[in-house]
Amino acid sequence: MCGLRTLGQASVRRPHSKGTTWHHRRANICSVTSQGHPHARFRRALSTGDPRLAEAAARDLHHVSLADALELCLLYRGDPERYERAAARWIARLIAERPKIHLSEIELAAAGFREAVHNDRGVVVLRECLAASTRATAGRAVTGAVGKANYTGTG
Repeated sequence: MCGLRTLGQASVRRPHSKGTTWHHRRANICSVTSQGHPHARFRRALSTGDPRLAEAAARDLHHVSLADALELCLLYRGDPERYERAAARWIARLIAERPKIHLSEIELAAAGFREAVHNDRGVVVLRECLAASTRATAGRAVTGAVGKANYTGTG
């Protein structure tokens, strides 16, 4: 919880620059664990390769990006049931977050998850699929904005 809190009275009361009035100083105190920012803790947990540790760290995040969710999914490869459910949820989220994604890209993601169980080629395919859909979404947004500006005569 972040907020302003009054410091102890001994360190708080300071004379105003004119010397006659007193004011209280406040400090911005944020709750951060000794392990650092929650996202940094999540990234460290991912790097351990322990899915339970990474999942626990992910719960502390306000938002898990699609890229981070993919990395978490990949940690479940040792547990086929969890991996398949996580892969299906990730693909559903990909579709929800990228509404103009093509069926071929969705099929590629599914094939990437199937392949990732056996070797790292699938991991590369999934990361590239995500990167391509991100670039395409950004490109469509820019193209749409330019098209709208030209249509309305503001460009």
